[in-house]
Amino acid sequence: MPFKRSHWSSGFLAQIVLGRAANPLNVAMIEEPNRTSARLDSLAWAIGLVAGVIPLWVCNLIPAVDMPQHLHMISIMTRLQDPTTLYPEFFALRPGVVTYLGYYYLVIAFNTFLPLELANRVVLSLCIVGLPLAMAFLLRSFRRPAWPALMTVPLAYGDTFAWGFVNVTAAIPLAFVACGAFVRCIADGPRRWRWAVLLAIATVGVLLCHVQVFIFLGFALPFLLFTTRAPDGGMLAMKPRLPALVGLAPSLAQLAFWADATFGKRSRVATDYFWNLPTVPEARQHSILAAIRNALDSHYVKFTPFIDNLHAFIRFPENSVLPEFPLLAGMLNNDGDQTAMRLTFAVVIGVCLLGIRQFRAARAAGVPSKIEVSSLQMLGLSTVALALYFLTPFEVTGYINLFNQRFASIAGVLLVCSVPVLTPQWARRGLWAGLLVAIVFSGPVTAAFRDFDVETRPLLEIVEETPQKPKLMGMIYDWRSWAFRHALMLQSPSYVAMRRGGITSFSFALQKQVPVMYRDRVPPVISEWRPTLDWPVQGPFYDTALIRGPNPAQVFGGLLDTEVETVTSAGSFSLVRKR
Repeated sequence: MPFKRSHWSSGFLAQIVLGRAANPLNVAMIEEPNRTSARLDSLAWAIGLVAGVIPLWVCNLIPAVDMPQHLHMISIMTRLQDPTTLYPEFFALRPGVVTYLGYYYLVIAFNTFLPLELANRVVLSLCIVGLPLAMAFLLRSFRRPAWPALMTVPLAYGDTFAWGFVNVTAAIPLAFVACGAFVRCIADGPRRWRWAVLLAIATVGVLLCHVQVFIFLGFALPFLLFTTRAPDGGMLAMKPRLPALVGLAPSLAQLAFWADATFGKRSRVATDYFWNLPTVPEARQHSILAAIRNALDSHYVKFTPFIDNLHAFIRFPENSVLPEFPLLAGMLNNDGDQTAMRLTFAVVIGVCLLGIRQFRAARAAGVPSKIEVSSLQMLGLSTVALALYFLTPFEVTGYINLFNQRFASIAGVLLVCSVPVLTPQWARRGLWAGLLVAIVFSGPVTAAFRDFDVETRPLLEIVEETPQKPKLMGMIYDWRSWAFRHALMLQSPSYVAMRRGGITSFSFALQKQVPVMYRDRVPPVISEWRPTLDWPVQGPFYDTALIRGPNPAQVFGGLLDTEVETVTSAGSFSLVRKR
């Protein structure tokens, strides 16, 4: 059955998230929403989405581990010719296509008329609201009601966001858009080629943000290819599926180009310094097949036991009947974000029980009933994401860390949205339950973001005392935060360097997936996790050090007041400058 245009309109948001719902029980219970109810539903969505982005706008610095490094790289890209910085001397753009281009250049586009940090905040906001809206688009592509997507607002944060994996955060909504466009390429006969254009844009966008999310699409799209029914052909008829396959062509060509450029040679710098594992044997090089052999080498690949992965996804602490979801909502030290996730899955369980009850009632009344294919497709996508989470490695040394854990967010979103289809009356109640989830999540998270703002004020004071163009050693011995569990202070030297046009002792320019690279030589690298002072090596190059934790005398010993001097201290931070 081809997609039909809605006969009512209540704004752009309503067109995305509302419409006719599917009817898995074949009961005459589908009704057109009237204008008042449509406006109320749109209002619920608007409030929920605003609640989701409020935390991003109550603090100066975003509490995400890698965020300062990402901002530093983007600053370098926009100021490579700026003589008031060290960028022209040390950095150049990396040739070819790399996987971080999408997020970085989107921020740069907004940076043409907004300050860099404000532009980054706008793009992050788009990523946060993009997840529930993209999921709503996918649900509507399956002819399912979109209300469960509002419950995914908390899932836009979680472990992936807290680590600052912003490229993955940006790629996930695009992946769901790609899945929805792929389904419509097959099911919407009159507009297949239009959806193929959207599919091409979305899949290319996924690759430009992060290739790992494309791996999910590599399994999800073939599954959808053979489970989506075309109105003018059977489940296996290939002609109706041709536009969907053509829509994938640009991203597949891009993937082949990227794989050859990325795996053809391996970065020794990334192995020795970024991963802090100089004892790892030298990798075989110069071909994609060699890279695959490396990926199967036990020296490089580390898996997490199944039970540990399960407990990272859901666990029951001792002396508690309430579950925890460490990867889905593990940011806050006080577990304030866990409350929203518990409420989310309580709603999911309630809807499943209600769906079973409606199914049994229909059968008892003699009404023909069946399980919709779209329900099985949603569960199938959830299974794909869960399989990738449980079966892929935790780390491929020299290439990527926390690999499998990034699939947890995808699996969580799909599981939440795989609930049974309810009657319109219950669906509207579900929408307001989703709004409650967003509000319950926003409260404690916004408070934690405010606390982080207070915690990082000393760092802003340090920035004001830092001279222009510093060569900055990062000596962050204490990377803890009051309100958050992750190492949010780890990359704080990069924030100072970004504000002052300098360089840091550890930089993402060491990584091949970043569009920035060093020109000629790499400065003496100091481990970000285990900073150690080797003055004969580092002293001749660096002129400034940012310390957090111990006082400068504990770090520099007899060098203090002879080779270096303390410029200023604020909170737990100290700035030391070469004399």
